[in-house]
Amino acid sequence: EAGGECGMDFSYVPYDAYKQRELPDFVLNRTRDREVSRWYEERRVPVFHSSFLTEIGNHKGKTLAFLRGRLPEKILRTKWAPETLAVSKERLAQWQSALAAGDLEALHEVRRFQEEGEPFVMKSVDGHGGSEVLSFVPFSGADSGITLQQYCLDFNRRLGVLFGKDCLLQEMVSGSGRDIRVYVVGNRIYQAMLRQGQGDFRSNASLGGRAGAYSLSESEKEYIGQF
Repeated sequence: EAGGECGMDFSYVPYDAYKQRELPDFVLNRTRDREVSRWYEERRVPVFHSSFLTEIGNHKGKTLAFLRGRLPEKILRTKWAPETLAVSKERLAQWQSALAAGDLEALHEVRRFQEEGEPFVMKSVDGHGGSEVLSFVPFSGADSGITLQQYCLDFNRRLGVLFGKDCLLQEMVSGSGRDIRVYVVGNRIYQAMLRQGQGDFRSNASLGGRAGAYSLSESEKEYIGQF
């Protein structure tokens, strides 16, 4: 309907039928599959988003690596991202074997969080909607009211949703349950949206979070401009 107002004819193309359709003037790829974008690019059809952006935008580890290599030094000197460690699906399987045996010490990656008593987050690199983002509170010994074996069993059970997935282990950031998304079109800020979780550290709408328009401050605009 919006396209019609601008003299543009849009049509929906099923994921399993795009190769059989006549080539369009341009494509809006909403599949999260970079191969769809690549197929059109090979035929010189403009795609939004490109295969490159579709790939890194749907892989949290690749997104961080890209930003780390491109952000200006002024940003990199600040706390611009949470402390992050990659946990491969093979390593995750080792975690689960250790937890099944009640061996929390074998999870070397979480040792710092255990020692400092800080909550941490586990998430799949390609998840969306928040269903594959989990928070954990370190085991605090006898004061917790549960045994180490009970803690390990619960930890292992919850990790089941990430089985077979490459993951990221991250520190829990302040202000959890609230985030701001800024939409930039043609290097111009188009709109900012505030997402707020409802009784959850995750702000995803699919998990009950709410979203509304947000007015950026001048300092926030200046910060965004550095990207």
